[in-house]
Amino acid sequence: KCLYSGALELLERCCLHMGEADQTWEGIKNNMALCDLKRKEWTRVIDTTTEVLTRNPANAKALYRRGVARIGQGKLSEAQKDLRKCMEIDPHNSEARQRLNEVLKETRQMQTADKEQADKLRGFLRGERLDDTVAVSED
Repeated sequence: KCLYSGALELLERCCLHMGEADQTWEGIKNNMALCDLKRKEWTRVIDTTTEVLTRNPANAKALYRRGVARIGQGKLSEAQKDLRKCMEIDPHNSEARQRLNEVLKETRQMQTADKEQADKLRGFLRGERLDDTVAVSED
């Protein structure tokens, strides 16, 4: 984390001296987001990439990195949107495709678990017995 902290400080100083957003500015901001991504600083990644995307909504790197940070925060629906948009802009981005597939799989698993839980609750409320195979702890 320390190595990235020093790099981030230098990059931030560079951005302060740049008058307008151009490709160099976007590159620096994307590199800052990458450093924060490596450090798992999800909120900082989202803030930095959102700043880039405000000025250039078609920046695939910023979309990908924000999507990964949102996965890190557990915001799968928002991550899915960013990764889909990234794939629209850069259809050959295999990392974005892989992450999107992971998010879709995890979302399906969560929906299945939620449905099973809701079914159990409805059964319980109707007076049905819960599955006897479930281990009960004495805690």
